[in-house]
Amino acid sequence: MIQRVLLAAGKSERFGANKLVTKLSNSRPIALQSEFNLKQVVRNTIAMINFGQLDLNVLYVLLNSYGIETVVSEFCVKGMGNTISDAIYSSADV
Repeated sequence: MIQRVLLAAGKSERFGANKLVTKLSNSRPIALQSEFNLKQVVRNTIAMINFGQLDLNVLYVLLNSYGIETVVSEFCVKGMGNTISDAIYSSADV
């Protein structure tokens, strides 16, 4: 069962680089800081990342090294709703 979804499948087009691996002033990448903040409220996370994303391997390894289940979304290019559906499908007991 998913208790929270970390949407990490964006293109970061306006940011100019993959913002999720960009480090904040506390030296944590944005993706990890988001996870740490959410972890205060609920435990289980599934992170959805984009198969066409910049630094995909870096983000995948980073999230997995902290025990965050990471799924490469096939449908994220169609919008956030599709990414959420993909997260639900990926975690379903089939």
